[in-house]
Amino acid sequence: MIRASTRTSRRFQSLQLAAVVVRGATLSRFQRTTMVSGHSEGWALYAERLMDELGYLHDPAYRLGYLAAQMMRALRVVIDVGLHTGRRVDDRDPNHGGQVWTPQIAEAMRAAMAAAEVGGELEVLVETTADLVGCPECGAVARAKDRRPVWVRDLPVGGRPVVLCWHKRVWCCPHALCPKRTWTETHPAIAPRACLTERARQWAFEQVGSPACAVAWTARAFGVGWATVMRVVTARGTPVVDVPARLDEVTAVGVDETAYLRAGPTHPTLFATGVADLSPDRPARLLDVVAGRSGTVLAAWLAARDEQWKAAISTASLDPFRGYASALGRQLPDAVRVLDPFHVVRLGLSTVDEVDGEVHALLRAAYEQNP
Repeated sequence: MIRASTRTSRRFQSLQLAAVVVRGATLSRFQRTTMVSGHSEGWALYAERLMDELGYLHDPAYRLGYLAAQMMRALRVVIDVGLHTGRRVDDRDPNHGGQVWTPQIAEAMRAAMAAAEVGGELEVLVETTADLVGCPECGAVARAKDRRPVWVRDLPVGGRPVVLCWHKRVWCCPHALCPKRTWTETHPAIAPRACLTERARQWAFEQVGSPACAVAWTARAFGVGWATVMRVVTARGTPVVDVPARLDEVTAVGVDETAYLRAGPTHPTLFATGVADLSPDRPARLLDVVAGRSGTVLAAWLAARDEQWKAAISTASLDPFRGYASALGRQLPDAVRVLDPFHVVRLGLSTVDEVDGEVHALLRAAYEQNP
């Protein structure tokens, strides 16, 4: 992306250097052998803006790279002027507003050092701004010994997966007798040995929890496998589902099965039993999902509820499966069992089709006997 946006500016830099060669006889040795950064960069800036005005940056990626380069140059000017003149950071900056410019603040401003497109993914090189770290064993000020690259995926940008290349610092204790020789820095935004940042994990969980996104779609957005996203959803979703308060004030339940994995060469069709809250005067919601489809599965789930909860259930909706009816009859004897509207309509239409078929068969037989 950035390479594409600066290709034209490099050509104009080459044009400027070629002009120096052509006019070499009229220039001094300093002018011939030394590249003046301001002169060369001036041609590059002019070329970039000219190509934008002529409409050649028609690809959004090219224009994004052009704007990213402009932002980098603007940041460089602000940092250079601030450091050399001792000015203060703009008050609108949420982290360093009002402070005098220092090398540490400048380092924080350039924490995201580089970005490039690799294989259709945006790869960003980042580092932390930690400069004063104590030894976790003796408390002495640690020294930076090395850097170790770690790749972790972040939130997608513009429909493309984003990979952060984190140059983690390896710290060492200056005291030879300290048992803590070296250690690698950590950060709360990236868990150890994680392949997704914490905010990416939260975003994946929220996307799968929404009605419009499946696990497979979310996995493609990150450029990871289905199992990776599903592990995140399971880890973050289990505490949400296991909150006992979700079962409070339930007066009507609905039971139905779902085939979540079709039969294959190594396994039959796998079913799950869903239990929903159908209490009146509020939206329906899912209470729990239990593996299997049988009266035993439903009876075990109901048996785990206390007697007060079961006594509050006045209505139980179910499909025509006899196993569910038996389980509800044993565990919720006082609840009124009703068929849900979908299966009532389905059974009615099926009965009408059967009667219609028999009537047509009788009429056809009677016509053949007495044409």
